[in-house]
Amino acid sequence: MRGLRIALLGLVIIGLLLGAGCAQKPAEETAKLKVAVVFPERISGSQFWELINDGAEQAAAEFGDKIELKIVESTGLEECEENLRAMAKAGYDLVCTGAFNTATILEKIAGEFPDTKFLTVDASIDLPNIRSALFREHEGTFQMGMLAALMSKSGKVGYVGATDSPFGTRWAYGYEQGAQYVNPDIQVFDARVGGYNDPARAKELAFAHFSQGCDVIQAAAAGGNYGVFEAAKEKGFYTFSVDIDECHLDPEHIIGSMVKRSDVAVYDGIKGLVEGGFESGAHSYGVKEGGVGLCLLLFDDHPENAVPQDVLDQIDAAREKIASGEIEVIDYVQLQQ
Repeated sequence: MRGLRIALLGLVIIGLLLGAGCAQKPAEETAKLKVAVVFPERISGSQFWELINDGAEQAAAEFGDKIELKIVESTGLEECEENLRAMAKAGYDLVCTGAFNTATILEKIAGEFPDTKFLTVDASIDLPNIRSALFREHEGTFQMGMLAALMSKSGKVGYVGATDSPFGTRWAYGYEQGAQYVNPDIQVFDARVGGYNDPARAKELAFAHFSQGCDVIQAAAAGGNYGVFEAAKEKGFYTFSVDIDECHLDPEHIIGSMVKRSDVAVYDGIKGLVEGGFESGAHSYGVKEGGVGLCLLLFDDHPENAVPQDVLDQIDAAREKIASGEIEVIDYVQLQQ
């Protein structure tokens, strides 16, 4: 059993009585709200899409008497744009999609259909009819930094990220804060690939960290992560993933993942629509909302390589403090504003 160790989180129609001696009029059925979720790819191609789908299905199961749910898969961005426009034209009350690569087309379509509500996950679009569900990734990587420091025997840990942008640095900044929370004297080696799909370069950087004594290295370089995973397998160090659970790829070396709970964001948006509280604008999901957390290799799966219980307990305690505000994880992006 591989579990997510994360802090998670019918309309009554009344006839009008017209007075004594008057017959009661039959109640009219209220039309269901129409919700569409449009994916830029096949759902099975990504755990991130699977989570979005799970959130929509959960809402459909809970509010089935109030909503009609349609799931639409695409084979690329061009078809995704066609499908988004088709759902808006068909009069859907809420059209959902996800990820930063759909932001440009969604912004265009939302401008064409100002009366349609839209929800995007993991992207920010500033339009009055779009709800942008964003994540406080630094709160998740803080926990990964804790895990790295607690699992390290050398007192040196590494980080291989994608870019030097403020958003990219947010991840690394949280990781370093978490490591230093455990051990103020720990050395954190930070390197960036310079892009989102360069596993060869990411592997080189991981090798460099290892040669400097790092025995735990965080992979946060998008498509470059697979290069870090290869390096971990060849050199024998521990590593972690981000966004989705990838421990199954190599449970001897990938012992945890920082997971973005896109299902929570989608469920929350649909619930708001049903209850009449749908709000556009940016909505942030962190530890408190169950939006980010850890998936760790647990004892039942791999007792020889599992994260020890005392490590889990320390991370759980810190997570509760983050949720309550006792621990404030500094957001590098906000520091730059």
